[in-house]
Amino acid sequence: MKKTIYTFAIIMLIMAFTNKAFSHKIKVWGDNSFAQGGFGVNVPTTSKVPTNIASNSPSTDFTAWAYIASGDYHVLAIHNNGTLWGWGKNDAGQLGDANVANKVFPTQIAASTWISVAGGYGHTIAVRSDGTLWGCGYNLYSQVGDGSSINKTSFTQIGTATNWKSVACGEFFSLGLKTDGSLWGWGQNFNGQLGDANTNPKLIPTQIGADKDWAFIECGGYHSLAIKTDGSLWAWGNNLNGQTNGTSTSNKTAPTQIGTDKDWATATGGLSHSLFIKTNGSLYALGFNNFGQLGDNTTGDKKVLTLIAPGTTFSSVSAGCYHTIAVSTCGALYGWGYNPNGQVGDNTTTNRTVPTPIGTNVYWSSVAAGYTHSVAVGVNPSLAVPQVYDVTCTPIGTMTDNAGTTITERGFVWSLSTTSTSPTYTVCLQN
Repeated sequence: MKKTIYTFAIIMLIMAFTNKAFSHKIKVWGDNSFAQGGFGVNVPTTSKVPTNIASNSPSTDFTAWAYIASGDYHVLAIHNNGTLWGWGKNDAGQLGDANVANKVFPTQIAASTWISVAGGYGHTIAVRSDGTLWGCGYNLYSQVGDGSSINKTSFTQIGTATNWKSVACGEFFSLGLKTDGSLWGWGQNFNGQLGDANTNPKLIPTQIGADKDWAFIECGGYHSLAIKTDGSLWAWGNNLNGQTNGTSTSNKTAPTQIGTDKDWATATGGLSHSLFIKTNGSLYALGFNNFGQLGDNTTGDKKVLTLIAPGTTFSSVSAGCYHTIAVSTCGALYGWGYNPNGQVGDNTTTNRTVPTPIGTNVYWSSVAAGYTHSVAVGVNPSLAVPQVYDVTCTPIGTMTDNAGTTITERGFVWSLSTTSTSPTYTVCLQN
């Protein structure tokens, strides 16, 4: 439901990225009632603009984050070195550190190295670099996947398979994708969100159908979204507000294709709304829209795919409970929807019904929306000279490092070319 979304599956590329001129900082905004801001305090304060997380680990480089994810009230992150970190609410052990105390600082929560992580209402599912599957936290509906309904305060291995690739979490269920393209689900299934043609809960990972051409998975609150290797888009589960498409509001208990297009790149699910990005960067939305979380300048539900912000292209999007956060292809950050806690990030508490720019002086690479908070990774191309992009994606500013090189970041190339006889270089973002 709230994991970070990359248009292209390049997490390993980003994790391998170590160029010293780039800084990958995590910023959080919105509700901090359970310390999900990572600010070093556990008070019900809010930050209405992106704010740096605090560090209580001086030996760790807090400008080198590769991947972010968010549960309802906890945040998870994978460092460039592969270590897993977490902060925020921990009442069910969802941070996996063998206790139930909230974490006000980002805290390393497990040894080993990790390649994927996702958070639900109060549980966490993750994949280690060896392909094994692990889970912790709230487990009443067996969403951890270990065959029990007992909470797990430490990461517990799920099964013995070593070919897990990625995971996603809804409120009380989980999905997993294996390297062979097979799709698996476990946990609560009242709305058919596991996609196995019934509504019975699953205590352990259970394969969804026989297809082995799944490429991408994501969960909403009680619905599921996926993309196949041919670029086709699929959805199932709760459909009360049309979040899985179609004029009918009947739930779907098996994967159902949305339209016939085969150029879908990524998807994200909120509590009852969904958003999708095509390979050309166009953004579409479905579902519940009472607070403007779809971004089409209305507050009416949409039961068929609706184009959002025509003329603007996006690379990353994440849906929270009733709000949405996204990054445009030029690295600009946008927010819209429900905003009483400042989770949209525009320094107000006013609901927004269209994508609203958030700040101007950081290139953003990825986002992850929680229930009432938001998380993003800001990429500063120069630690000394911040890079600024205007609304037309025109780069403004200079770079003083790495003459004559190119750096690949989030599927685009940063070309560093000489602009004068002095060692100063303009950073250009090329598609």
